[in-house]
Amino acid sequence: AWIMDVEGKVERLLAADDKLFAVTLDGRILAFGAESKNHKEFKRPSVPSELPEQAAAMAKAIIEKSGVTEGYALFYGVSDGELLEALTLNSNLAIIGLDRNAKRTDSVRRHLDAQGLYGTRVALLDDASPSFELPPYMASLTVIGDLDAAGFETTAEFLARVFEPMRPYGGKAWIPLQGSERDEFLHLVETGALPGAKAVAEEGGVLLSREGPLPGSAPWTHQYGDAAPGQRVFQPVGL
Repeated sequence: AWIMDVEGKVERLLAADDKLFAVTLDGRILAFGAESKNHKEFKRPSVPSELPEQAAAMAKAIIEKSGVTEGYALFYGVSDGELLEALTLNSNLAIIGLDRNAKRTDSVRRHLDAQGLYGTRVALLDDASPSFELPPYMASLTVIGDLDAAGFETTAEFLARVFEPMRPYGGKAWIPLQGSERDEFLHLVETGALPGAKAVAEEGGVLLSREGPLPGSAPWTHQYGDAAPGQRVFQPVGL
């Protein structure tokens, strides 16, 4: 009866309300009816907010000290959300926030949604307990925003929980420690058994790093290389 070119590949057709709806693989929803009408464009509303200077300065300092501006970030202890929002606006990081206080998390979630940041750059989870497990090696940057909300303890268990999701070859974590707590944590990292763990004291906290490759791994040089350590690499003859 009729043919019309559309942008994208149509995956599904639905008939309803005297119209034909087409859904494309890239997420478009197209509606075709008997009458020609002007299309409407719906934009996500955003309400820009002014962040306190302290939160903006802290976010910029963390990014400068860690050198991490993109990738995945974990944020423990959402608190009022100001530092988390500042990190988002001053980097290209995709941030996952964790907090034990569900009411506080919901408030921050609604605020970030109004900014147009939630679901695109930030996601929040109502859990920061030791039993909550995250995938290993995923985080380029980890930030402890609130020590109490993150369940901070100067123990090997807490250190391992922060260290495990950090990516090898330079994953970073920022922990706001001062005085004796900072000294104890530095000693814990130095004497611990976590391979590649390195911590240095910075103004306002500790910068934890995961240096080098994973234990037991080996470089993969090319198509005919062998990933196992200690193996010779062979080149095919005549190619």
